[in-house]
Order: sequence, then structure tokens, then C-alpha cells
Amino acid sequence: MDEITSVQIGPIDVPISITLLEERVMGEYHHSPSPIIKINHKSSGIVKDMTIFHEVLEAITELYGLNFSERDIRTLEMSLCQFVKDNPYEVRQWVERVLTTV
Repeated sequence: MDEITSVQIGPIDVPISITLLEERVMGEYHHSPSPIIKINHKSSGIVKDMTIFHEVLEAITELYGLNFSERDIRTLEMSLCQFVKDNPYEVRQWVERVLTTV
């Protein structure tokens, strides 16, 4: 699977950088001076994927002014990932429809 190097959030292309972070920091999103998602270089597999997803949710809430707490974002991350895991066929169908109609 190819490495994710950036994501489009609204009108903004947000780069994803795999980098050295403090030992206990899995990832972080910075909106200033320019948006970037940083992921701890020690992360791999599902932990890395979930961290990227978490930071994307952080970016969405920041860029759209949703004022979610860290706890809210963690709840969304875990519940949405579980939803995808529990409903892979339905999610694939939905994504295909969205991609072909928008």
C-alpha cells in the first residue's frame, strides 16, 4: 500500500510528514504557519493509520471551527474506525457511490 503523503481538507492540501516527535507523542496537527500533520516515525501499521485518521479529524475540527475536545476527537476516531471495520462492504459501496456522483 502506498504511503499517504497528504490529504485534501476543504480547499487546503495538508501534507503528512513522518518525523521525529517526542517519545509519547503519536501525532500532531499544526494549522499555523501552514497546515501540516506530523506522525511519529516509530509508528507503524494500524497504529500509524489510526493516528493519521485522528490527526485528520483534528484538522477538520480546526479548519471548520467545530471546537471539539481531544476526548470528542478520540471518540469519533474509535467509533468511526470500528464502524468501518464492522461494515466493510457497506462502506465500500457508499464510498464508490460518493466518488462516482460528486
